[in-house]
Amino acid sequence: MGGPASCVAEGGTSAYKALRNNVNTKWIHDPGLRKLNIGIGFMFASAAANRIDSSLMNGLLAMPQFDENLGPISKSIEGLIVAGISLCGVPSFIPTSYVADCIGRKLTVGIGSLIMVVVVVIQAATNGP
Repeated sequence: MGGPASCVAEGGTSAYKALRNNVNTKWIHDPGLRKLNIGIGFMFASAAANRIDSSLMNGLLAMPQFDENLGPISKSIEGLIVAGISLCGVPSFIPTSYVADCIGRKLTVGIGSLIMVVVVVIQAATNGP
């Protein structure tokens, strides 16, 4: 009848009573849930950014000014331009899994999110055509 291990062996609700509950009434006051929700927000923002980029490229390809600046290009090249946004991530799948195994998944997600934020700042700071 010692610690949590004996409660788990007993099973049922006694296992939950023995484990520490660090959940406050508001998630913002719980450090673990706060980190989790901020991380989820960064991952959703990254996924949304990929969809917005694809939609933007699709809209640009429909504009006559875009065709005037690029010149005549075939429909297959236009499709490759739009798909290039997603296709650029494919070669990173294998090395990323090894890097995540070496330095940890949380740090890998953090580095990826940081890269996304830096790229957004660079894109927002540019001006001109």
